Amino acid sequence: MELFTLGIGNYTETDVEQAARALSGWQVNGFNAVCASARFDGSAKTFLGQTGNFGYAGIVDIIFTKGAASLFICRKLYREFIYYRPNEAFVGQMARVFRDNHFELKPLLAFLFRSEAFYADAVKGSQIKPPVQVLIGSLKLLNVRNMATADWTYVSDTGRNLQQKLFEPPGVEGWKGQREWISSNTYPQRGGYTDAMISGRFMPRYCVITSASVPMQPGRYWPTLLFRPCPSSNARPEPLILP
Repeated sequence: MELFTLGIGNYTETDVEQAARALSGWQVNGFNAVCASARFDGSAKTFLGQTGNFGYAGIVDIIFTKGAASLFICRKLYREFIYYRPNEAFVGQMARVFRDNHFELKPLLAFLFRSEAFYADAVKGSQIKPPVQVLIGSLKLLNVRNMATADWTYVSDTGRNLQQKLFEPPGVEGWKGQREWISSNTYPQRGGYTDAMISGRFMPRYCVITSASVPMQPGRYWPTLLFRPCPSSNARPEPLILP
């Protein structure tokens, strides 16, 4: 509830305890979840103001009767696709669409991606790429293949230096992202990574970059690898790619 459906402040510790009773009997068997019915608590539970002999499906249904659920999920989608500071009025519109379509994501995303808010000049290019997108995206865009173990070690070490070591988030909520990715330490290291690819200090055996590898103008291209899908000025020198 805290991380995925309602958010802090929209439930109590008692609700957590009652929901846990509704999940009693469930256990993991290899890669499967199975319910040992003999261990299920079949007594009445009071959860978010409703009382009954609820199982896990009943708990989920009750959660989605709360307006906080649609707002919470839509707020997360807004942060992911538009801007890290949500416009609460527009989030409210998204939540109505979400509820009116019985919590189906497809109509909600169609509304989001067709909205003026999604294309507003104020938010264009505002998303800061997570380190893993910078690292792996650069390799894919430059068509780098057949990397050795040492090269992947370099990529992994760079990710750790950029504050994103895969499978080791700082907490159960994952990485905060956005402005948290940029600091006086990480900012130059983002540029150092792609500079090392171009200069040959990184992957000299495989990384032969030609103009055919990169269809856009170099001076307008490299900043998109580092930060955002938005072209920069032509001010940066362009002798980065061989003819």
